[in-house]
Amino acid sequence: MSNTSRPRTHTFGLGIIREERGLLLLLRRRGEELWRLPGGSERAELGETADEACQRVIHEETGIRVTPHTALVIDRVLASGKDPEERYTVFNCGAIEYQKPSILLGPELSGYVWIQPDRTADYLDVFYGRRAQLGLDALEEGSGIPILDGGNQARDRPEPPAFSPFSRSIRSW
Repeated sequence: MSNTSRPRTHTFGLGIIREERGLLLLLRRRGEELWRLPGGSERAELGETADEACQRVIHEETGIRVTPHTALVIDRVLASGKDPEERYTVFNCGAIEYQKPSILLGPELSGYVWIQPDRTADYLDVFYGRRAQLGLDALEEGSGIPILDGGNQARDRPEPPAFSPFSRSIRSW
């Protein structure tokens, strides 16, 4: 069966990276006005999962090594026209020390900023802003994983079992 006969899902792994005082890291891509959470899309040819993509892209773009922990938000954006379905998973990538490591901007980035978490609406578009804010809320409250459909709240899902690598279990969604 060829890849053109079945719909493809484009998977993104995004990371909430905070420094120990609580500031949130955002990145800006070249040619774009708004900021984004660090992370990016999977390499389907390698069979990458969302957490593996998150870890790889953050390192490639910033030089920071992170380990995506708990998934905080999942947002499914349905396919439209020729665009494939997209699935965004926001991970807790932990906190890094206050002595901010030098961020090595990759060729796709034009800048980075550390912001107060309550200022996400000032920097992010509505979709990234909602993902970031719900991720921060889930991190602070220890609540279940918000499930979004196209940026709109769909339902809450309990956290995955600790013994199971979460990224493997969401492949079938």
